[in-house]
Amino acid sequence: MQYFLIPGVELSVGALEVVDAQLLHQMSKVLRFKVGQECYVMDGCGRRARAQIVKLHKKGAELSLGEVEHFEDTPLDVRLYCALSKKPATFELIVQKATEMGANRIVPLVTERVQVDHVRKPERLGLIVREACEQSERLYVPELSPSISFEELLALKKDSSDKNDVWLYGDAREDLSSLSSCLSESQGKTLHLVIGPEGGLSENELNLLEEKGFCGFKMGSTVLRMETAAISALALCLYGVNS
Repeated sequence: MQYFLIPGVELSVGALEVVDAQLLHQMSKVLRFKVGQECYVMDGCGRRARAQIVKLHKKGAELSLGEVEHFEDTPLDVRLYCALSKKPATFELIVQKATEMGANRIVPLVTERVQVDHVRKPERLGLIVREACEQSERLYVPELSPSISFEELLALKKDSSDKNDVWLYGDAREDLSSLSSCLSESQGKTLHLVIGPEGGLSENELNLLEEKGFCGFKMGSTVLRMETAAISALALCLYGVNS
């Protein structure tokens, strides 16, 4: 059944008016919904309600909501700090897949080798997050944070109040730990995952991560593109914790 995300909506049994132009376009023009069809409505904070379309036209829709269900989020808080890419489409793909897979926070990272220092189309990224939540039926919307510098990342690690948090980065070097050793006893904790840019993190940045207590894990014997690295590392971490 199709899911629709309406952030901030107050879900309760009864009628719900929809006036968001983008959502109306998706319902009527893209999915070609008809009166009488059913769907799920999510508020992005763990609640969903089964809904039936009562009215649908280009200026608005009326939905009849049934029982509202509330679901707890997963105990593991996964935060992805990913370097900005030269091409917006590359970072957009990372945001889309990280949302689908369960990252709780996505933080654009400015490192030594990045060629841009800010997100160029934040509104588009917000739309991608929304559509990824609907596609994956994800009930909690991840936070898309403002860009931070590499120095700010190190400061976050230094100022972290929870010493049980796990701070990670993946690399192809032979002398790194296994992921399982980095993730030991991480259930229920906050996991911080750092992914570098095209060209990778500089030697100085890698040394600083080691000095500040980040655990580097070996991702494989080949050098991956940054979007492949981000998706693979996130999958490995989530699998390693939940298996």
